[in-house]
Amino acid sequence: MNIINVGIADDHRLFRKGLIALLSTYDDINIIWEAVDGKDLLEKVEENKPDIILVDINMPKLSGIDATRRLTYLHPGIKIIALSMYEDEGHILAMMNNGARGYLIKDSEPSEIYISIVDLYNRGYLNSSLVSNTLTHKKTEENIDGILFATLTDREKEYLNLIAKGLSSRQMSDITKLSARTIEGHIEKIMVKLEAKNRIQLVKFAIKNGIADV
Repeated sequence: MNIINVGIADDHRLFRKGLIALLSTYDDINIIWEAVDGKDLLEKVEENKPDIILVDINMPKLSGIDATRRLTYLHPGIKIIALSMYEDEGHILAMMNNGARGYLIKDSEPSEIYISIVDLYNRGYLNSSLVSNTLTHKKTEENIDGILFATLTDREKEYLNLIAKGLSSRQMSDITKLSARTIEGHIEKIMVKLEAKNRIQLVKFAIKNGIADV
């Protein structure tokens, strides 16, 4: 039986101690240290490197996101599982994009946390419907953006760039030598193509898709 060395980083003492007590009931789990914040986490890793670390996202001194990014760079062999109260796409993507191998909600069953640790240790990755659904949705959004981007003409991309710079229709008219009414007509067509409701959404699309050079 392989012994899995685990580190736990969470600033909530009661939760941290409870999790340690629960995981310590498993013979193949060895809790080698606990960290109370992000800075403490980095220091503990340098003293004793675990196989896997359970990392809370919101911690003082250094967030779980920043700590995960640094650990992934400094110690790529250490596998990190995010442990959080949040299950929104923003937090999930932030942790996964910065090197976490899995993402669990704090109210998960103890057995689920244990199985996740063992799976990650043995396979190098962690299957999770929460993460897979998030990544699938992100991929779908990217595909949709790609399709919409392909419908734009070079001139329309120029207009989007000017809009992203914060120029009004009259200012765009001065640059393009077209009437303000004509410019407005082009903007309306772009909004229809991109299914945008206002200029703010056009600006976001332009920046997200590399059209804006602001």
